[in-house]
Amino acid sequence: MQEIDLFPSRIFKSKIDPSVYNKKEIVDILIKNYQKDESKDRNAWDDDSNLHHYYNDWFNAKYDKVPLDKLNVVYENKVNDLMKQINFCQNIDYKWTFENITVNAKHMSAHDHVGFADGYQCVYSGIHYMKFNQDIHSPTTFFNPLMVSQFNCLTDNLVKILSNSSIENSNYFSSWQIPVQEDDFIFFPAYLKHNVISQIDDDYRITGVINVRLSAV
Repeated sequence: MQEIDLFPSRIFKSKIDPSVYNKKEIVDILIKNYQKDESKDRNAWDDDSNLHHYYNDWFNAKYDKVPLDKLNVVYENKVNDLMKQINFCQNIDYKWTFENITVNAKHMSAHDHVGFADGYQCVYSGIHYMKFNQDIHSPTTFFNPLMVSQFNCLTDNLVKILSNSSIENSNYFSSWQIPVQEDDFIFFPAYLKHNVISQIDDDYRITGVINVRLSAV
């Protein structure tokens, strides 16, 4: 039978070759900066989360500057590849921004990345699992945007009989985690709410985050 995905929240997954940018240098500086922060709470984002990250805090003099020039080139290429995957009906302009790097999130509240900036709508976001131990670290948790997941009378029994390892069934589950490994990179629709649960401190979970914005020409 022909399979047709209706209303898909399509996610694009690929690898980033660690040899094409200065991964070790970046990771070493990120860990050093993390260790400088005795509270391990460098959060300029909200009043609830507990994490060490760079959002709105890239130029904090307390921390060593992170050399991102080579990584920016890698991300630029990833964004260009994404644009080739999307079907547009007219000419568009796009740009992307390096939003954040998180180190060992103890808790990151559920949020999305929807919004306008300078007339550009954020439509996709990317996560780079720069340092990730799949034996102890958790992938990002995404929350189902479809209304069907909110009707317990429809989903309670189904989630008991549908395989929770087949992503084709994800529309009936309230949340889902995409399996990832170190050096994986995923693009996801900016409207997908997501969070990060508490991570183990003795190995460093490090992720880079970018937003991709579009505007009609």
